[in-house]
Amino acid sequence: MFCVAGNKKQRGLTLVELVVIAVVIVILGGILFPVFESAKSSPRRMSCLSNMKQLDMGLLFYQNDNNDFMPKAAKWADSAHPYIEFESVYRCPAIRPEKDAFGHAFYSPMSEKKTAKLPNPAGVPILFDSTDLSWNANGPLSLIPPAGRHPGGISVVAFLDGHARSFKPLQLFDYLKASGK
Repeated sequence: MFCVAGNKKQRGLTLVELVVIAVVIVILGGILFPVFESAKSSPRRMSCLSNMKQLDMGLLFYQNDNNDFMPKAAKWADSAHPYIEFESVYRCPAIRPEKDAFGHAFYSPMSEKKTAKLPNPAGVPILFDSTDLSWNANGPLSLIPPAGRHPGGISVVAFLDGHARSFKPLQLFDYLKASGK
């Protein structure tokens, strides 16, 4: 703005210009909000995958110390606890922090099963994201949240051979069918 001596007239924004600016800000917010939300949730999924792998390794250490037998399903978390340093590993980061919400369950058909001679450990699920949030949650794979717990409908599953993967629920069942389980 130029100010001529003696003429101190200043021009402000008109109502139409303010409305246009507000609409542009709303549109940009609508575009960027999902991007930021997705960027924030991806590290949570990776953290959950890491936690699941650590829990899986704790169970494998338990199994190694107990003649290749898996723990009783109703006490799996208690059995793995001596092998896992931090209790935070038991909590899925995608769940709101509540005192007694954990989010992982033990695949109950593996309860007290001897695993040494199972033909395909990479196809045998041990732990999975669960709708049951209790400490020693266990049950069938039908406890996996149908829409997944993580963005994109993803759930995390750990297997007997020590690996963990992210799956969409139907992909998991295709994977299990292909691996002969």
